[in-house]
Amino acid sequence: MPVKPLEQYIKFTGKGKFDNVIKRATAIGAYITDEQTKAHRTCRLMQHHCFTHTMKHGAVFLQCCLITQPIMRELAKPNPDVDVFGDLGCGRYYREDGKLSFSYEYLNAAVANAMEERKIVFIIFDTMDYCVDEGNGANQYIAHSTTAIFIPRKGSYDCYYVNSHGRDLQRAMGYDVILSKRRFRTHHYKEPSDVVFMKGLCRHLQAYRSARGDADTTISYDGTARHTYLGADLQAGDNKGICFAFPFMLWYYFGLYYSQARVIETNFGRLTVPRGSTMLKQGRLGEFIEACFLDFYPDRRAVLVRATGDDRAKATDELETSIAAGGIRFTKAVSRALVGFMSQSFFKERV
Repeated sequence: MPVKPLEQYIKFTGKGKFDNVIKRATAIGAYITDEQTKAHRTCRLMQHHCFTHTMKHGAVFLQCCLITQPIMRELAKPNPDVDVFGDLGCGRYYREDGKLSFSYEYLNAAVANAMEERKIVFIIFDTMDYCVDEGNGANQYIAHSTTAIFIPRKGSYDCYYVNSHGRDLQRAMGYDVILSKRRFRTHHYKEPSDVVFMKGLCRHLQAYRSARGDADTTISYDGTARHTYLGADLQAGDNKGICFAFPFMLWYYFGLYYSQARVIETNFGRLTVPRGSTMLKQGRLGEFIEACFLDFYPDRRAVLVRATGDDRAKATDELETSIAAGGIRFTKAVSRALVGFMSQSFFKERV
């Protein structure tokens, strides 16, 4: 029995409590902060059975669960020591004798080894203390999932960072550390905290690779819309906290459309979305990420694909407004499709 494509699981109507989606996501390990899960193994299986030849053989998938407090405190100093990233670990599944085996490794070593082979590196970051929630009478940390993608260029790498909140991340210019149930300290930065983290990580990876004598150690990441997703807030209508779904979903669409163009049917006829590799080289990260989710806003995809210049910015504004107005509808469709796809019999029999 072949793999059923994710598109077959997309539904915008139907009964069923959202809690059931969360239960199913938890059962496969997609809703928990752990590297060694069925969801992680399923990501490697979808790479082997669903992706293009380029992405099947040319990409490495890593998952990193982390606590960022010590890192963000260090990065708030005038001259931070980026070696603070050196203790980060990550999980990786690799094929051995036709089976998937798990390895827990230092993140810097795993990334450096993949870069030596000129591989694309796709990392899911599950940050357990991304921000502080002051509700319910006591401070508590809120987890969040994001993605970093490293792509080889001639003599260097480009780094792309994707937070599903898109341009909303530009408002977060600080990082909160809990001191007690009611008190916390905010570390302030000159740039968004996500950008500060990624710039620090890239500097650390460059230094690490240089120290071990690797060639072509330059990693380009400038924090702008060229390297940071600053498009529509894909969680604008989300009041459940379903960030976990977006990195997994991005892995699927990245594997399909990074190296090949996509043809979609619209009221204007067939339209072609350029391959992701072309869009990223042109500095169109935002357009590429929004295009990955075209099936989840069918009434707007023709406008998003056709619009350019000022019209493209307007299309992003309208997309975010539509997602917010729909409340949980968009997020529910995304998470339900993902969980259904990853829970199908083909994968269940192999994880």
